[in-house]
Formats: sequence, structure tokens, C-alpha cells
Amino acid sequence: MTLRSKTLVVALVIALGASLVGATSVIAASMYRHGEATKATDTQTIVWRTGRDDRVFTTNTKWQTLPMPSGGCAVGSNQCVSSSFTAPLIFSKGPISLTFSGLFSRAPVEIRFRDGDHLIRPGAVSFSPQRMSNAFSFTFVSPRKGERLCEGPQLEWRSPTGDEVRLDAATVVVHYKKFEPKQRVGCV
Repeated sequence: MTLRSKTLVVALVIALGASLVGATSVIAASMYRHGEATKATDTQTIVWRTGRDDRVFTTNTKWQTLPMPSGGCAVGSNQCVSSSFTAPLIFSKGPISLTFSGLFSRAPVEIRFRDGDHLIRPGAVSFSPQRMSNAFSFTFVSPRKGERLCEGPQLEWRSPTGDEVRLDAATVVVHYKKFEPKQRVGCV
């Protein structure tokens, strides 16, 4: 294993560990209202983008969708898939939190998530990769109430300078309260 691949593996492990700790803190803070657990999350979904063939780049200064096509699964499930999809489709009720962890190179980048028509808090975040420090992790929170059927958080990115930004690998971990509709719903 080369030094670069060892560094990549260590950086992803550290970023994923930090994201799980951060997401747990956010969830714990949003669970309690007047001393009762009213919005506790019970489901975790992960999607990932890894591998030499999955690297992407942008020079666009306008927001564009960043698909996470390598694969994904619900935690606790043995049904992880390797297929292309732009966002994890979830059936949820109430707030959700998302932790994005990625390895960027070359130029500064801005990322954000959409939850339907709304930007997920805190909105756009910036990261400037350095030569030996290219790992980035951030937790986003959507306090949106109500149900989400056949929806998923949409990841968007851009190059604020117009210089080429590369994404070499990434994971998105979504925490939410699972919603099971009374009638069967088909997603397109």
C-alpha cells in the first residue's frame, strides 16, 4: 500500500469517526423538548463515492448537483448496492441530519445540501484543500417538519474561483426518523 493510499484510508476513517460523533451530538440536542424524546432518529443511511473511476471535477462557479454513485445502504442491512443514484431516497418524518466527509484537491470548493426547496442549515460551507490536508467533514441539519416520501437530500457543489476542484472520495451519512406510510407509495 502506498503512502498516499494509507493517508487516504486514515483520513477517511478519521472523517467518518468525527462525523458520527458530530451527528450523534446534533441528534441528541434535537431530540428533547420539555424533557421528552419527540423526534428521536432511528435510521441511518450511508452513500459513498470511492475508487479511481468515480473521481469527479468541476470548474463551474454556479451550483450543480454532485451525485454519489458508488453505492449505498441502510445501516444494519445486508443489502448494500453499487449503483448510480443522485441522492438517497428516504421515507422520513421530522428533522434529519447529514454528515458529508470528502477528499478534495486542487482548489477551494463550496458544498451545500437541499431538502426539497429548502437549503439545509447552515447553507453553503467552504473548504480549501492543502497539499497534505485534503480531508473535509461537516454536519448539516434540516429542522423541517412533516413527512418526506420518495425524497432525499440533494448534494450540490461549485468552484467559487472557477479553478478545477476534484473530489476523490466521499461519504454521506443521513440520520432520520423512519416514516412508514399506511398505503404503499411507489417512487419513480
